[in-house]
Amino acid sequence: MQKQTGKFGYKKFSLSVGSVLIFTALLMCGGELYFGTLDGDLTRLGSLPERDFGWQQPQPLVDAKYLHSYPISEADVLIVGDSFSASLVWQSQLVRGGYKPATLHWNKVKLCSEDFAQVIRQAGFSGRYVVVEAVERTFHDLMYSICKKGSKIKKITEYSSEPPLTNQPSFSLASSRLGAKWVLEVMLNKLRYTYRPTEVMDFRTVRMIALNNGCERFTNHLCNYVLFYTDDFSKPTFNSANTAYILDQNLKNAGLQTLWLVVPDKSTVYLGKGKFDSIPYTNPWKSLHAKGIPVIADLDEQFIQESHRVKDFYAPNNTHLSTTGYLFLGSLILGYLQKMEGF
Repeated sequence: MQKQTGKFGYKKFSLSVGSVLIFTALLMCGGELYFGTLDGDLTRLGSLPERDFGWQQPQPLVDAKYLHSYPISEADVLIVGDSFSASLVWQSQLVRGGYKPATLHWNKVKLCSEDFAQVIRQAGFSGRYVVVEAVERTFHDLMYSICKKGSKIKKITEYSSEPPLTNQPSFSLASSRLGAKWVLEVMLNKLRYTYRPTEVMDFRTVRMIALNNGCERFTNHLCNYVLFYTDDFSKPTFNSANTAYILDQNLKNAGLQTLWLVVPDKSTVYLGKGKFDSIPYTNPWKSLHAKGIPVIADLDEQFIQESHRVKDFYAPNNTHLSTTGYLFLGSLILGYLQKMEGF
């Protein structure tokens, strides 16, 4: 009798363990189905659900023929930028306007200010216009880190065009690869901001901040909270206008006209300049303008105004602009280039 009881107990134990494992697996799969495919940088970094922070309003489509980076030898506009230029969406406005932009990432252009123009010319660029683009939070450090004496642009490669934002992507278990760990983190984070919300909440490198008029500016379900990259709030005080001036003069001496494009941080646009910053804030657009550097001086104010007029000007689940925001930026740059040409 005892032996039979032992067998029965073992079977019951095995069945219980198996049931728990199956339930856990089903729970994780169900979590993946519920939270949807991972789309935004901020939702990915903060382990937050797209269901709450993914935008709902469709974005305009950009014809693929305008998402193009020309070979540097054929280009009349050279763009050196970061991830805000990588998708080629804002440059599509230049292509529509008849320009041939070539886009390079800063990772491929690590040069000292005194040889910057020389290397551009040696790489085959014969155009007149250079757009220097960087997001606000990195611009100060970038001006001090580009210098690597004697470096060259060894190979010019075109960006592979990423498809522009459209409407909310459909779920695909095969492509999402969320994983059980990520789903569990999302569940815990959702419980936290649902049942113990505060005005400011940090989720690793993502900061969630309550915004009174958030639903007037974003279309995501949890629009009363806005996601930001925490680096927005720890950027160094801007004082590298002199370095930018030297670089600008170097380009000017080589017959190049430069447009300086400092893209505002998402926090600057939706919270105001310096809000929640841990380091004293200095306005980079005014600093550059005061040195006589050709910068879109009030880009911060123009973005703030446009974000009140257009929902999802920045993507709610991302630190970058939406397609609408990129097209607005491209129109501004096109206007500045045409003004530089005297149109």
